[in-house]
Amino acid sequence: MTQLPWEGMDLLVLNACRTAVEDKGAEMGFAGVAAKADIKSVLASLWSVGDESTLALMATALQGAQVALLRQQITLRDGEWRRQGQQRGLPLPSSSGGEQYFSHPHNWAAFTLVGNPW
Repeated sequence: MTQLPWEGMDLLVLNACRTAVEDKGAEMGFAGVAAKADIKSVLASLWSVGDESTLALMATALQGAQVALLRQQITLRDGEWRRQGQQRGLPLPSSSGGEQYFSHPHNWAAFTLVGNPW
């Protein structure tokens, strides 16, 4: 069997229009195909979205996450991602115990937005 390029992937972001809409070939569209390929999480859209608003959403989310990591506002504690002040967080299936911070640029600075539609 041919290995798919996304095999073993934890997160796939599909920021094009209607990537989570069912069609004749796939339940839940591209997102459904990805989920069936054992991608743990798929972010997809339910309707047609504007290029400008999608760019703003994705860029702002990335920037916000990078700043929160830099400021140590997000930690990995006892197997859960937590924002500062939260009692409970997002559980991770496999992680080491204790508390970890990810403020070093190595952890977040590698991600960048390539291209400019303006």
